[in-house]
Amino acid sequence: MRDSDYRRPPHPIAWARKEGKGRVYFNAMGHWDDVWMSERFQQMLAGAAACATGADDAEVDANLFKVAPAAAAKEVGGAENDRH
Repeated sequence: MRDSDYRRPPHPIAWARKEGKGRVYFNAMGHWDDVWMSERFQQMLAGAAACATGADDAEVDANLFKVAPAAAAKEVGGAENDRH
């Protein structure tokens, strides 16, 4: 895992954001059966569904550079791309 493909700044594997009048949720997990069996993963998906449908009024302000500061150095255009 020393290949340059693995030498990337940390990025969130799940995120949500506002888009127009709606919300977007992304999750890069769930590729293996054991992940779907995880109670924590199931709770995260339930929370994401509640947020996306408006049942939960969670804050989804952009914060990529707060949770992964190294991403700022790699993004073109700086904070204006802080949409993930």
